[in-house]
Amino acid sequence: MKTFKGVFSFLLCVILVFSLAGNAFAGDYQNPYDHLDDYFDENGNIDYERFRNDERVYMLDQMGAPYPEGVNVMVGGEFVEFPYGKPTIVDGRTVVPFRALYEFVGATVSYDAAANKATVLFGDRTIEIAPGNTEINVTNPGGKEVIHCDVAPFNDSESGSMFVPVYFAAISIGYDVTWDSEMWIATIYNKAAVIEEIDADFTVINRLLAQINGDKNATYKVSHDAQLKVGSEVLAPNAEPEITEIKFNLTGTSIENKTASDSKFSYSSDISENLISTDLSKLTPEEIRLLAGLQHGTVETIENFETQKMYVRSSLLSVLTGDEIPTDAWAVIPGGMTPALLSFAGIGDIGGIGYSSIGEMLLATETDPDYAVYEAESLAAVFGDDAFRKTVSGGKTTYKISQTAFTADIASLFFGGYYSAPTYFTITLVEENGKFISADIATYDEYNGEESIVKISFDGTTFTVSLNQSTATEFSDGLKINDYTKISYSFSKAVTSESPRLAPPDGDSVIDLSAPVDDGAGDTEPGYNEPGAVDFFKAFGASSASESAFDFPSGSPLLSFGEILANAAKSLIR
Repeated sequence: MKTFKGVFSFLLCVILVFSLAGNAFAGDYQNPYDHLDDYFDENGNIDYERFRNDERVYMLDQMGAPYPEGVNVMVGGEFVEFPYGKPTIVDGRTVVPFRALYEFVGATVSYDAAANKATVLFGDRTIEIAPGNTEINVTNPGGKEVIHCDVAPFNDSESGSMFVPVYFAAISIGYDVTWDSEMWIATIYNKAAVIEEIDADFTVINRLLAQINGDKNATYKVSHDAQLKVGSEVLAPNAEPEITEIKFNLTGTSIENKTASDSKFSYSSDISENLISTDLSKLTPEEIRLLAGLQHGTVETIENFETQKMYVRSSLLSVLTGDEIPTDAWAVIPGGMTPALLSFAGIGDIGGIGYSSIGEMLLATETDPDYAVYEAESLAAVFGDDAFRKTVSGGKTTYKISQTAFTADIASLFFGGYYSAPTYFTITLVEENGKFISADIATYDEYNGEESIVKISFDGTTFTVSLNQSTATEFSDGLKINDYTKISYSFSKAVTSESPRLAPPDGDSVIDLSAPVDDGAGDTEPGYNEPGAVDFFKAFGASSASESAFDFPSGSPLLSFGEILANAAKSLIR
């Protein structure tokens, strides 16, 4: 799922930088754009890392951050100043002087020197913190809770303050933390309150999402069925159309609950039939290897949401890595990456599936809660409650939106993928006795001859999504070629007594492709911008997690699945 905060922040930065170009010394740091020559060596190579760091420092200074060269903390859109000591990172955790932070959010703080213990009163919560103790004790009307810290609070002799990890301090008061790795800002916010604020405008869509996704506390057995078709239609004057097509099928089941997801899929294709009639000299060795591996096989995944680890076992991993990963081995990648992997595969998150509300979806994809609220305002204008036309007949309530144009960014956020032009869509929802008995959503996008249609349906039991993309090329002699991709995916679910596996069975070989790296703030819901995920994507040869699968260098350690498959498929169908 795409996240647009980075683009928004970049544009904001450019505007800010150039608007201040005539006053480069407004703060204590110079605008790096005013002396770009300083970042180039005698051979014309730019020291990009130093430039980006100076740009970050300059921008933080212009924003009024108290520590432009270091780590900053924000609460409610304001920077927190720490009179005794300042934020720093210890063993991968952002730590801050505890008193200033708790008092900034309105808590009352006391310290018992004899007992060497601090007591924090926040609303109906009583929090006890002791230096050197990895346990933070929280008492509230619901009972007692112990928060286990991986970095213990400690007394700093230089500042005279006790430092606590900002993440654990935040959750002790029921708040959450996001980490902006570009700007080094930890943002503390009341996640539940922000979700409630956003969801107030989306009660209709949220009821549908909640029905599709089910009870978060239940365990479900989910049946999956997916098909992919890649083809080419050649239309010559006065001739019958010639169609060449490759088909892929994927079926399987998963056991899912709030703790883990345990899946096993089988895949097959008719690639072998196309290979027989194809001049293999048109294919690279990597393409032949990949296509051969895609003829048939299995994929197993275990995603443990508590340990934030995802395990994958498939013969495809051996194919993609040139036998570096044995066929029977499990590969470990950063957890919480299902949206990123779907996007990498070209599917994208569809309609917020996997989230119980629009607010939950936005906060799972944005590092800045204020920007999530901003996005929600744009979305509400398109498919918020007030955008629906409501009719009641025969005990059924119909909600409908017809042919509403909305921006490319909003289309990408909600439907996944990349939309290059304004998109039109329709939504028809039918509700009876408090349950949706049908839901139909369709989007249409056309730009420079490329057409994209997404259809989503739900009959009260089975959810189905289909994506059709086609590109038409016309030649001067009247020849016309339509290249197309068609994806169809459906699932149905039922409550089960089975339990998902939390990790591979003892004795199985496990290879850690990329151990998650702590982001400094301790965010427990890493997405594709988190350091662990960045390392994973770098294993594919990308310079960053946001780099497209189709931009990977040809010599990447782990071959670009998307690029090779696309090129090979085009060679086969021509």
